[in-house]
Amino acid sequence: MKRVDGRQKQSGFSLLEAIVALVLVSTTGMALFSWINNTLSGLNHALDSSLKTQFRQNALALMQQVNPAADINGEIKTPSFTLHWQSTAITPLKEEIDPSGAPAAFVLGLFDSRVSIYQNDNKVDEFILRQVGYQQVK
Repeated sequence: MKRVDGRQKQSGFSLLEAIVALVLVSTTGMALFSWINNTLSGLNHALDSSLKTQFRQNALALMQQVNPAADINGEIKTPSFTLHWQSTAITPLKEEIDPSGAPAAFVLGLFDSRVSIYQNDNKVDEFILRQVGYQQVK
């Protein structure tokens, strides 16, 4: 160290400067880590929602083939998921009237179907689907 004007000239960082630098770096690192964590969490949530939407759309397409008046409960297995449903009548079956006023060939009723989607024995999603059930009377 050289003397300039009766004082020693410092060459390097003081302990206080090093501590301040470490605090700044750690604060910035924590903020950056928090931001990355929130971004990854949001990305995982979006991916889960997308997968649920795909499963639900496939389940709805399969449930269009189900007549809840004939099949109160059941299961459909596909290569990627298994679909379970349990139907409950919310209105009694009523005769359909054709345009001429005569009784038609079917009775109709409204059903709520609780649909559960499983993948590898883990429940992926569950929802209630309101459907019309029918039975042929003629």
